[in-house]
Amino acid sequence: MKHLKSAGLLCLCAMLATMTSCDNFLGIDDDLSDCGKNFNLNYHVRLITNKDVEVRTVLNSANDQYVAMAVDNVLSGYFKEYANNLDLAFYRTENGTQELNEIQPINGNQASYTFYLEHDQYTNLAIGNSDQEPAVTLSGKETLTTSRLTANGGETLQNHSIALYTGRAALDATGQKELAGDVYLYMANSAAVLVIDTTGYQVQNIRVTVEDVATAFNIADSTYAYNGSSIEARQIDMTSYPDNKREAFYAYCFPSRDQATSADAPIWRMKVYITLNDGSTTENILNIHNPLMAGNAEIYKAKIDEKGVLLIADPSVGVSVTFNWKPGGEYNPDF
Repeated sequence: MKHLKSAGLLCLCAMLATMTSCDNFLGIDDDLSDCGKNFNLNYHVRLITNKDVEVRTVLNSANDQYVAMAVDNVLSGYFKEYANNLDLAFYRTENGTQELNEIQPINGNQASYTFYLEHDQYTNLAIGNSDQEPAVTLSGKETLTTSRLTANGGETLQNHSIALYTGRAALDATGQKELAGDVYLYMANSAAVLVIDTTGYQVQNIRVTVEDVATAFNIADSTYAYNGSSIEARQIDMTSYPDNKREAFYAYCFPSRDQATSADAPIWRMKVYITLNDGSTTENILNIHNPLMAGNAEIYKAKIDEKGVLLIADPSVGVSVTFNWKPGGEYNPDF
């Protein structure tokens, strides 16, 4: 465990700022009720994920051996119980104004820091790796309720590249003693994966987008915001594996909603555009009814047919198909 003293924040420094009984050390009977407190806080980065189980249970056939290795290799670089830095902000609980904000190195999953805070009650927000993620912006740190992580990109979001961790804690500096405590940070983003078996068919191109995932995360109350943006999935490089009949795509993103917005709607979707050798494109919309949860990976696999239709292994996933799809919504539907 790392033990670090926060520069400029120790009790002595704060004592020198005002000439009160807090800094004059007058005696044992002095009223110190308005003095601040040192907080010795232990920060823990915790990864709770289904990633390993999901890879084993979904990509479980003998023919999935190599694609399972490729998917696991990619996801393992993302699902790490590790943070480079922590952005630590302290807010007065009563009015939400920021009292202190520091970025501290952690370079692991656990570290301890000491902070001095004046007599009051506070909320501490802790964010891990936000300065390492170009696809997400941490903004609104000036007040407690406006601090949020927002995905960059507008209608088409950028793929995340690192696990983002957040945590919060209530701190009471109105007592007589220095305080110690633990703050736990948990992963705020997730991953969606699609594996397509192209055995027996040649295709020119496959493009995958993930729809209906969150565009922002409000840190103070751990809620997500949604505005209908999509995220372009990346393709896993399979050239170093002997299996060249399976294509795999992944998106690192914020989670979906916990439940559908209406009874007959999916919770989230994948859109798959398969361009066949004759130049025509088939659009497959995967309607998914299992939520994509923070810290988790959702993996789906499918087999392609001669018309570019995806046959999904998971019976809970519905597929809407449009043949001869054209960009911009111009298409000639045959099905």
